[in-house]
Amino acid sequence: MKEFSLAFGSKVWEFKMRKEQIVCEFSPNLKIPQPNIPELIRKALSQPVGYPELKRAVTPDDRLAIVLVDQFNGFLEILVAVLEHIAGAGVAMENVTLVCLACTNSESWVDNLPDAFDEIKIEVHNPDNKKGHAFLTSSDEIGKLYLNRTLIEADQIVVLGKRQYDPYFGISGAEGDLFPALANSEVISACSKEVLGEDINSDLGKQQALKVTWLLGAPYFVQVLEGSNGGVEEIFAGA
Repeated sequence: MKEFSLAFGSKVWEFKMRKEQIVCEFSPNLKIPQPNIPELIRKALSQPVGYPELKRAVTPDDRLAIVLVDQFNGFLEILVAVLEHIAGAGVAMENVTLVCLACTNSESWVDNLPDAFDEIKIEVHNPDNKKGHAFLTSSDEIGKLYLNRTLIEADQIVVLGKRQYDPYFGISGAEGDLFPALANSEVISACSKEVLGEDINSDLGKQQALKVTWLLGAPYFVQVLEGSNGGVEEIFAGA
């Protein structure tokens, strides 16, 4: 048996095959160029899709909520670039809250934030904390919808995440990073039963996420597209 590894995004699939099953092998002797993350994020922020530059869309008195969905290669570098872009618009850092999902709650990147961002507030979303949620809307599918209070009360929402496979949406990212992950536990549970049960309907999940995003105003998305071995291939920003 011979062992193989197949890398896709940040995942690696390892498997074995018998020699008689192998028709041929191809091992290209190519050096994968390292991405220029500073250039990618600079370009994304200066040329957003369907959105003005973020620094033109906020005012110094705005309260900003920056949603951190997941960690990936270049995570801290990209986050700092976004924060510097916002600071360039005159936004006070005490008006900025980083809303983290549990997977991004790591002291490693928090401790490495530059001193200029010491006044930023950091919040870990807790779906079981009723005081941390506020009513957004109601729907026939899931009833009353309560979402993270910091998001609802923010003047501008920024979402830093990546495009990837998701069992709820299929190919996910953007609005899928906000809902249902930042809802309360009842809504998260209802969505899981509804979509991940016997009748899988990712279109319904996308429709609900789009509705939630629309009700939140006009969130600004920074989306990372991963390439080989989890490296950053491209960065998109905007609507």
